[in-house]
Amino acid sequence: MNARKIDAMHILYGTGEGFCDDCPFFREGWYHDRHYFKCSVYGMTHSEATDWRKKYAACGLKHKQSCRNDRPVIDRLRGQRTHEEEEQIKGQISMEEILNET
Repeated sequence: MNARKIDAMHILYGTGEGFCDDCPFFREGWYHDRHYFKCSVYGMTHSEATDWRKKYAACGLKHKQSCRNDRPVIDRLRGQRTHEEEEQIKGQISMEEILNET
């Protein structure tokens, strides 16, 4: 069992009562005949890296109806920047400038 995912949620949001399967952020669905489970706060990708277990011990968000989250937890763990955080390199041409030249 990869407890690292849920450990990150417990560190960020504390622990809750019960399990993830009855949390408002728990998602399940089908993709190519495969049943999958995800946590929308942790991250929703097509990768198994964001697969979730129904019986993980719930984090502190379980009884919340919304979460002010600037980006998925998995992106924060990887150190990835959002598009808003990316800075343009000095002298770099933007796509807007290229499109406006034509």
